[in-house]
Amino acid sequence: MGNSLSPLIGNPFEDNAPTVQGRIFRFILHFFVATIVSAVIGIIVIARLDTGPSHHQGLLLTLLIGSQYSPILFVPGFFIGLVINDRMGSRSALWVGPVCVVLLFILVLGDIWSLSHSGYYRAYTQGHYLHYEYGQLFSLDNRDCGNTECLGKLLAVPPVLRSIAYSAGAWLALRRKNTQIDAKSTR
Repeated sequence: MGNSLSPLIGNPFEDNAPTVQGRIFRFILHFFVATIVSAVIGIIVIARLDTGPSHHQGLLLTLLIGSQYSPILFVPGFFIGLVINDRMGSRSALWVGPVCVVLLFILVLGDIWSLSHSGYYRAYTQGHYLHYEYGQLFSLDNRDCGNTECLGKLLAVPPVLRSIAYSAGAWLALRRKNTQIDAKSTR
């Protein structure tokens, strides 16, 4: 049949899959679960906790629901990574977090490069491109979202946090699995 990119060549769910295609398939699967599935679970949890506007809403609930850095949005990624990699035992899951960090870094560099070539943003930022990127992507201040898009805070940073949490959970599962195998082999 030739060397196609079909994930069916070899078992993509085995850690010792001999094909590169199987490893790529597993990475894409882990990437999807880390960024999309954990987001859906976090949003469902937030929807269950958010009872609507209330004068007596606690500070903790406000912090948990009202921020793009809410642990509710990325902690499910840790547990999903733990459970899935406990079953799969895949090293591909460990690379999801670092790859997302590199992609975010490339996004920031691309934005800085494009800002430095725009006369409007050069005047607007007065040469402080990193400060502008911090405000667009990482700041906790959401008051200025009416003047700017704030999409970076929603679409760029939380998936990276979820993927890091997912990779940490996957690492813990893989380490626990390797410890169990070592304990069985020494008996």
